[in-house]
Amino acid sequence: MVDGLAFLPVDKVKDGMAYLRTVTPSAAAPLVEYFDTTYVSGSVGAIQTGGVRRQLPKFPPATWNVLEATVNGGDRTNNYAEGWNNHLQHLVGHQHPSIWRLIEALQADNAEASTKMLRHSVGTLSPKRQTNETRAYTNSVCRLCV
Repeated sequence: MVDGLAFLPVDKVKDGMAYLRTVTPSAAAPLVEYFDTTYVSGSVGAIQTGGVRRQLPKFPPATWNVLEATVNGGDRTNNYAEGWNNHLQHLVGHQHPSIWRLIEALQADNAEASTKMLRHSVGTLSPKRQTNETRAYTNSVCRLCV
């Protein structure tokens, strides 16, 4: 259910978190508390005057919420570095490359990126291919969000 918070409207995430607190088993309470502090509500700390002050979460819901992107057919992740790292790993081909192999892979990636930018600028870049399985999954998640 914690994953489902990413698909709620941003203004409803705190309500969703409050609901999760009511249904969370006691064994999972520390995880829910951590998620709430880091990603939803922030932390509460004492100040010298005897009061309390709420600090903002490190990663507020607007940063990680994907409802709008899902409904509008946007990217499935907001972590573009993850995709690039995966691509580079495939270019390199193994876990511990030599410096020379890494340089060759970076040069190949640069050449590919330059080609894509050129094709985009002249309007010949074809849309990214999607498997039927991915398309069905994306459509299913979108229907659930709507």
